[in-house]
Amino acid sequence: MRPSIFPRLAAAVLAAISVGLPTGCEPPAAPSSLSTTRPVASPRPPVLTVETLLREYRPTLQDELDLHDPSDLQLLDGRLYILDRGNDRVAVADTFLNLVRRFGRRGEGPGELQAPFRMQVLPSGRLAVAEIGNQRISVFTSQGRFVRSIPRATPHISAGAFDDTTYLVSGPGGRFGSGIVYGPSGVGRPFGPTGSPERDLGEITSDAATRVWVGDEDLVALTRAREGVIEVYDRAGRLHRLDTIPDDIRSRLQRRQRGLVESLESQGLRVLGYSMVKAPSATSRGELLLLLPLPDPFALIYSPADGRFTRLMAPERPRVRQILRSASAGYLDGQTLYLTQDGGIAVFHVPDG
Repeated sequence: MRPSIFPRLAAAVLAAISVGLPTGCEPPAAPSSLSTTRPVASPRPPVLTVETLLREYRPTLQDELDLHDPSDLQLLDGRLYILDRGNDRVAVADTFLNLVRRFGRRGEGPGELQAPFRMQVLPSGRLAVAEIGNQRISVFTSQGRFVRSIPRATPHISAGAFDDTTYLVSGPGGRFGSGIVYGPSGVGRPFGPTGSPERDLGEITSDAATRVWVGDEDLVALTRAREGVIEVYDRAGRLHRLDTIPDDIRSRLQRRQRGLVESLESQGLRVLGYSMVKAPSATSRGELLLLLPLPDPFALIYSPADGRFTRLMAPERPRVRQILRSASAGYLDGQTLYLTQDGGIAVFHVPDG
């Protein structure tokens, strides 16, 4: 099986160095038209502890799933759709991790994939797969039949689809409300309060530290991962709310960042980027699952509707803590948490608060 170079490059960009800004740095202010809307620190959130490891998949030479570097997963109609980045395809399994079918293959043609990195269930029940290698969004039915591709004008790291024909990608770094909406023509228009008349944005440089999430309740979140700031919009680009991750967690991430920078610089290495949060994932309740580069909490559940955070904590079991800390993407379905981690899949039970 020939591994693709693109997954490793994508992982290097997304993982670069996990944490935050130097102490004292604040998120950029909103434009003057939104000057009354400022990032607000949430009150200390409730806490949930992940208790039980239900199932775990580890790749072997003869296993049925045959996953190589899974990068994302979604739950649809009782089936788990696993984006198999290393094999450039999608594996469909039941909730006990038994293979049901596969679709997609490596290539540049219709229905073929190259370095897929994110996947999303659309309102129509179809699946949108974002590819780095082919610079496009490919849409499939739940049975794996190819429907269409939406061209991408630039290789953005993060994308989220509004529907079968239109999607939003992260925009240039350092801008409040930066995002670009692309339709079937491949011509983009700015999204958010910095929007301007439609024009060709093919030369815009993407910002790997901004993550895009499109929810079920007509809400869109742009997560500024370097700053721990979440911007929530409606689909017309109007700002709904602006929140920061809790201050105590942010401070820990900043301290970790400083220690990591000092360690790397002492070895003559240069720090190119960092993130406070990993890629945002979905929950069945329309919330945002934010995986953190910390042992505890290893994740936050964020509600875009009201800005509430819930902490997910790990139990005092070394193997479980190792799995949770290495998680790269996930899906929370009620009290069942599915995670991709270290080339495998893990399934946990999350008790009610």
